[in-house]
Amino acid sequence: MVRDGLLDIQIAVRVHPSGKLDLYHEKIGVFTDERGDYVTFNGSPNESENGWVHNAESFSLHRSWGPEFEHARNERGLFLETWEGRRPGVELFALDDSVTGALFDRFPPVDPDEAAREGVRSFTITPVSPSYDLGLRYPEFLEEHGLREYQESCIDDWFADCRGTFALATGVGKTVIGLAAARRFAEERAAAAESTLVLVVVPTTDLADQWRRNAQSFGFPTLVCNSTVRDWRQRLELALSALQGSIPRTQCVVVTADTLTGEKWSPIARTIDVSGFDLVVIGDEMHSLGTKRRLEGLPARDGANVGRMGLSATPRRHNDEEGTQALLDYFGDVLVRIDIAQAITLGALCPYVYEPVVVRLTHDEQDEFDRLSREIGKAWQSSSGDTERFYRLAGPLLTQRVGLQSHAENKTVRGLDLTLAGRTQGYQLLYTGEGVHPITRVSQIDYLVEGLRSEGMSANKFIYLTDADQRNMSLQMFRRGDLDVLVAMKCLDEGIDIPEARRGVILASTQNPRQFVQRRGRLLRTAPGKSHASLVDVLCLPSREPDRNSAAYLAERSLVARELTRALELAEAATNGKYAPPEALTEIMAAYDLMELVADYGENATWVPGA
Repeated sequence: MVRDGLLDIQIAVRVHPSGKLDLYHEKIGVFTDERGDYVTFNGSPNESENGWVHNAESFSLHRSWGPEFEHARNERGLFLETWEGRRPGVELFALDDSVTGALFDRFPPVDPDEAAREGVRSFTITPVSPSYDLGLRYPEFLEEHGLREYQESCIDDWFADCRGTFALATGVGKTVIGLAAARRFAEERAAAAESTLVLVVVPTTDLADQWRRNAQSFGFPTLVCNSTVRDWRQRLELALSALQGSIPRTQCVVVTADTLTGEKWSPIARTIDVSGFDLVVIGDEMHSLGTKRRLEGLPARDGANVGRMGLSATPRRHNDEEGTQALLDYFGDVLVRIDIAQAITLGALCPYVYEPVVVRLTHDEQDEFDRLSREIGKAWQSSSGDTERFYRLAGPLLTQRVGLQSHAENKTVRGLDLTLAGRTQGYQLLYTGEGVHPITRVSQIDYLVEGLRSEGMSANKFIYLTDADQRNMSLQMFRRGDLDVLVAMKCLDEGIDIPEARRGVILASTQNPRQFVQRRGRLLRTAPGKSHASLVDVLCLPSREPDRNSAAYLAERSLVARELTRALELAEAATNGKYAPPEALTEIMAAYDLMELVADYGENATWVPGA
């Protein structure tokens, strides 16, 4: 282009009145079409390594035909003034024959028509084997001993195909496994001169913030994308653009599932799917991603330069086998399972004592419970075995019945007493039911917080409606020991690290295995000075003794069986339930003729598919 007069080059130097020379560091340019319209740029599009890796670079564009035409005209005038040598303090030097001669000797000019006839010719510089340092590292807590042996094994198993799901008990280090694998992936790809995007998808903003802190401790440049970050889209677009530069980089992006399925993410998704950089997708609490919309929001890219990892204590979606299978199809089959009992044996979690406490419905609650059960029975008969139709008809009734058990008056009163009894232990979590009592309309969480405070204990609510800053403040107070009890409703289940917790009281009644597994996991994380944990589980049963001759007995027995199934799984990994269930549970099983439930007791039954 220089030989044919298609490109002119001049060298500009800043000259001071004293004669001192400095760099002419301005970046300004003009593009003009045949009609005379032009676009100017002015800023810092620095293509050097220093610009891409260390600096913050940006530039602005202005059109001669847009509302910014005044800026475009001024910038064009500045460019012409400089190019034509009329700029005070700037000297221009043309390329002389010695420079162009050396250039042509190194890279002889090629006639385009001749090159087309003879085939493409290239001129290469002797390659130098690059060594790229992405700045990744292990955090301080791993520097002394490194990863645990089972964590290393998980990562090695995943690298066989860079696909797979880990069904790991809460507290064994799923985040560490994910980030350590992502680090190894990014460093191996950097050695091949490729950049890597690590995309972590999480269900909540609290979990997103936790991943951000952990990723940064590994040295990853990290960006959180959710409703709490005002300018996340602009920052993400710049980060993705940087990944497509000539120098290998890595970027960790933590996005909430709601943001992933929002309108603002759509153009980002297209960029990720067609980009040239490599990709690792980590689905934390992956069971939350099994809805059709969220599955469709996950990156569709596939191939050798794409890794996928699913993380969850319970990969199976409750009552959704189709969604569960879709998740396993996307992330890969379960590679490793570590349940609570194994995690305790490995030293990853602390031992715990399980204390089931039985309370009864009041007579008024029993009457309402029976009425709801009759209506649910009618819905089942009219559905003729069609499960979907049954849940459409009976869904609200089932919710009311669960609410009745969760908010039972005796359960609420006993929960307060049990929490007060743990005053000397401190660091207590108290899980309550959602909403209010369906008959009395009393809010269980308000009753408990007021009751604890009236007895001189410090207690704060931890609910999803609470401002994020308030929730974080409560967590910090709890960790410091300045707060006796965190009273949670529909929170403190997934992902939040509070290893200081010593004792948990569970009042909320649920048949979803994921919830009780997560809640148990909150208590079992290890911490300095913490030798064990205790879990108090308040079970609510009918007010009357079972009548095996009544028409309602079979339905009632089925409900009790589901409650006991959950309780037995909590019991079998506990130190006091290792060889036999606690006495309170065996009494219930005997009353309802349910002793067969202990047939597999002690074999660490799991909720993971295929186990």
